[in-house]
Amino acid sequence: MIFLALLKFLVMGFLISGFLLQQSILRLLVSREERFLSFAKRSMVFYCQLAKKILNIEVKFENESGVNRPGLIVANHISYVDVLILGASHPALFITSQEIRETFLLGKICELAGCFFVERRRDRITPGTKASEIAQMKKRISEGHSVFLFPEGTSTAGSTVLPFKATFFQLAVDGKLPVNPVVLNYLGESQSLVPWYGTMTFSDHLFKLCTLNKIEASVKELPAIQGDNKFELAETSCQLIRKNYFSSSVSKESVHPSLMPLI
Repeated sequence: MIFLALLKFLVMGFLISGFLLQQSILRLLVSREERFLSFAKRSMVFYCQLAKKILNIEVKFENESGVNRPGLIVANHISYVDVLILGASHPALFITSQEIRETFLLGKICELAGCFFVERRRDRITPGTKASEIAQMKKRISEGHSVFLFPEGTSTAGSTVLPFKATFFQLAVDGKLPVNPVVLNYLGESQSLVPWYGTMTFSDHLFKLCTLNKIEASVKELPAIQGDNKFELAETSCQLIRKNYFSSSVSKESVHPSLMPLI
């Protein structure tokens, strides 16, 4: 089992290296940001699908409703594995934090995947910070991209769904766009082993996942909602996801220190 886990870990390393090399070359060759993001989005789907096969991630999809149209997709957040699962089936640009951008390896992966980086450290936020970030995201949506948001603003131990931060729901309000809630559940042994939080390191956690025979998950697309108040949209989508979320056996809630809640 250890040999197989090590083999999977090494293959994942080659996959990450291949992605970084390909996207770095693409970044040099494609000067227009819009074109690069279109390529990056397709690359994300391809590499996420490969990673799912390597880690033997089995996903049951429910109520697929075509959320790949331009708009705001929101989901609960437990682990970076969420991105592999959702990125493989929902071509979109993900929102993450400036702290992640500054994190070794993960930051480069996110940058070359076309992620949005938003500032959440209060001492670095200026009066125009959020307005500028929202304006950039609106531009991407107007270009035909969907935007994927984890509104909890953090990965958790999986025992509950935390309250949603309302800031970026303004994208849906201003653009009169639907908010598409997606609930992600891990099943069986995966419930306790997939969550990435606290002081866990990326490499150690990834190796632990490689020791699993398979990772089981379910993804359920809930009915889209619309409204003219970002706080109501955040609360409604949070409650919809909570009603369809299976609380895991993990009893102690914790968060990853580099993924503290967005403002």
